[in-house]
Amino acid sequence: YNGGARGQQGRPEIKAKELRGDALVRQLMEDRKDEIKAMFARDANPDGCYARGVGLATNLYKQMQQANTKPTPIDEHSTVAAALWAFQRNLDPGTDVYFVPYAGKVTPIVSPQGLTTLCYRSGMVLAINAQPVFRKEVEDGNFDHMLGSERWVKHKKGSCARPKGKQAAWDDLAFSYAIVDLKGGGQIVEVHDRADIEYYRSLS
Repeated sequence: YNGGARGQQGRPEIKAKELRGDALVRQLMEDRKDEIKAMFARDANPDGCYARGVGLATNLYKQMQQANTKPTPIDEHSTVAAALWAFQRNLDPGTDVYFVPYAGKVTPIVSPQGLTTLCYRSGMVLAINAQPVFRKEVEDGNFDHMLGSERWVKHKKGSCARPKGKQAAWDDLAFSYAIVDLKGGGQIVEVHDRADIEYYRSLS
């Protein structure tokens, strides 16, 4: 004994048990509490927003873990990173943005509704109209379009031509289009046929 505090010198450091799962998600959120509250500084109740954010992150982690059929568990750090990415953009997980796990890592994917939300929030967009077009509508002459320097779309919905169910709708899809009216004037018109859609789907 050399006069130091008894029991302190030479004692190996005691490490807390390493956390896993939703407990680790909560701890990671707690570690960044000030950062998260700052995102909601304009809200009347930043502490309530933080608590809601923790609940969303942990619930999403649990849902992905329960649905996970792969041997690799869902990564807690990437779950928190994806949640913070959504919070920074004020997008609601599950509606505006989807959390998609791949090999355990979680990636945020903005949904069509989320893209529309971001477009309106930009302040440049007046209106957005995006629609699918089915084969019967094309066969009945209820759809036509022009691309190039003079872009336009003519579409008359045929109620009897619209299939029921997601798979039936995909099988019968012929075109999709989007028309964006800009606040400063002008229009953006995009039309994709089935081959275009299948190509872009193959990249995702």
